[in-house]
Amino acid sequence: MPTLDEASFALKTFLGAMAALYLAFWLGLDNPYWAMATAYIVANPLTGPMRSKAVYRFIGTLAGGTAAVALVPNLASAPLLLSFALACWVGLCLYISLLDRTPRAYTFMLAGYTAGIIGFPSVDAPQLIFQTALTRVEEISLGIVCTTMFGTVVFPRAIGPVLARRISTWVKPAIDWATAALAGREEEADIGAARRQLAVEATDVAMMTTQLAYDTSHLQSAVRYIVHLRIYVLSLMPVLGSINDRVAELRRRDGITPALQLVLDAVRDWIQLGGPESNAALRTQILQLEMDGSSWGGLLHASLARRLDELVSLLHHARAIRRHIVDGDPAPEGLLLRAEFLANATLLRDHSMAALSALAAVIATLLTCLFWIETSWPAGGTAAVMVAIACSFFAGLDDPAPAIARMLRDVLVVSVFDGLYLFVVL
Repeated sequence: MPTLDEASFALKTFLGAMAALYLAFWLGLDNPYWAMATAYIVANPLTGPMRSKAVYRFIGTLAGGTAAVALVPNLASAPLLLSFALACWVGLCLYISLLDRTPRAYTFMLAGYTAGIIGFPSVDAPQLIFQTALTRVEEISLGIVCTTMFGTVVFPRAIGPVLARRISTWVKPAIDWATAALAGREEEADIGAARRQLAVEATDVAMMTTQLAYDTSHLQSAVRYIVHLRIYVLSLMPVLGSINDRVAELRRRDGITPALQLVLDAVRDWIQLGGPESNAALRTQILQLEMDGSSWGGLLHASLARRLDELVSLLHHARAIRRHIVDGDPAPEGLLLRAEFLANATLLRDHSMAALSALAAVIATLLTCLFWIETSWPAGGTAAVMVAIACSFFAGLDDPAPAIARMLRDVLVVSVFDGLYLFVVL
């Protein structure tokens, strides 16, 4: 059975969709189903993602409609050229979308295939393209307003508490990994799982943080602290790997002195304690380890001491920020956010893969248009739209073909039920 939150989400989404459909009928708009469909597409159980998607969908629809109005009337007399222009627009928008790597990418992807949705069915009546685009924008906006209103007013669910819980789950894998690294046994299977969990959580939190500005919780003003906390976690990963390598090498060389073992145990106990206590005494104890660097063993000790100092400082800062986010403690001072060892969190942008996916969308759309033109297929415009949508939806996958095949299978199955509903019920 659905949970209370799931049932509430389903109910308010249904109410938003029915309100959008009713208003579209009442206003006499051409395609009321666009308003209802948008209400479901934009819906999200969490308020922040719902609002951000609503904004991105409106901007993308407006940009796609503008592109269709610019292209169709000027190229309607040259079907091949128009098909090429629309396909290139889809490919260009998809390319930019794949490079963006944030929820904002939805704007660019939507701008691409919206031009196809508006443009391809309008080739037979290019003089009506402005009216078609305007109607599309009106109905999309109506669906956005209705679902956003119901999602915000009726039992809203803020993303802030969800994000705070996700941040709290970082503690255990971080402690497990740090404990293993201090013992020089990071390569054990359970530690590998903790390492992967920490990396996945950091990635998910990055996506959620970009939507926090649209949220209704108190964490709306804590975006910069969450961004810094995530960077601290990313910085923690190479530091722990570095500590593990040095401890493991020193153990192989019997280079773990009693003083060093005492410091390793003290750092481990301090990490497992997890409290807000000062780290000054521990850092002083660590810095006393730095010894002569004229031998390989001395270099390992000095390097390990430097990494241990970074680890303690990282965790001290991260704890202060986490307590501010999760527990509502006073915000840490500005100097606490400007540590010199912070990692540079830069998203990877693979231009070649993005270009390849965009080229595949262009070629697939063009081939469909050629088949449409050569066979005079009455529904060819719809086929071109579906191809553009399918290529855009699944372009982020390593192999989009199986997902597109499943989409085709699902469409065929759903069409059977749609036929029964249309011709039997209605």
